Amino acid sequence: MPEVEQFDSALLGHVIRSESGALRFDPVGAFRPVPAGKDPTFAGALIFANLGMLGGPDPILYLHPRFRGTLPAAITGLRQRYATADGVQEVDGIRTGLLATLGWPDAQ
Repeated sequence: MPEVEQFDSALLGHVIRSESGALRFDPVGAFRPVPAGKDPTFAGALIFANLGMLGGPDPILYLHPRFRGTLPAAITGLRQRYATADGVQEVDGIRTGLLATLGWPDAQ
């Protein structure tokens, strides 16, 4: 099962060490912020990481950094991960227990 960090790297990018030894975040994932000003093809991705037959954690919303529209509160109230200059940040969701709400058996 894909781990959250694998989605972070694929969608947002990863931390690299420069020749001087300093760490910096390199936004090279599918949601990279360039080309600036160009609208993205999609608003983001709803990821169900570590989901198995017996359920799993709540989904994570990865918003595209160039998306300038609005999404319904039912979506934006979920746990979110996004990139900053310092790396990947997370915002806890105000909507939790989504899998149980959907009737998933033994959802965690």
